[in-house]
Amino acid sequence: MNDNNLPVPDWASHVLRRTWSNLSPDDQRALIDDHEQAALRDLDIQLRRTTSPDSLGARPSGDFTLDGFVHNRMRWHAERFEEPWNGWATPVVTRATLENLVEDLTRLGSAPGHIADEGICTVFRDADDDGNFDITPDADGLYHLFELGWCFIALP
Repeated sequence: MNDNNLPVPDWASHVLRRTWSNLSPDDQRALIDDHEQAALRDLDIQLRRTTSPDSLGARPSGDFTLDGFVHNRMRWHAERFEEPWNGWATPVVTRATLENLVEDLTRLGSAPGHIADEGICTVFRDADDDGNFDITPDADGLYHLFELGWCFIALP
């Protein structure tokens, strides 16, 4: 048993509570840090998400592309843009636009994901990058592409 234990977090499962004292202080800190980082990422997504075109963070509609695709003139339409992320555009798109984006990138040899019949878009990622990621449409049927973490560019 370790005398330098951190207190058991209130969010810990029953299994984690039972084994907490067997973990090293470094392992305890790593678990707490991982949980806090996940919570911060979720909060960041929620804060950037605009719920309507009238939200303070919303920007007018327009076309966008991906960084590295400007040269081949590939572009898609956003219904609106959310608050920029690290200087990158954050498009909000319809299902049709998302389908076009996935199809276009697949044709170029980089299948980014799949859109299921119920509308969930599964983005393929390496297991090292936390595995596949799902994006669900909001209540208006729009997809907030900020969640992808891709580098989008708003076009004039």
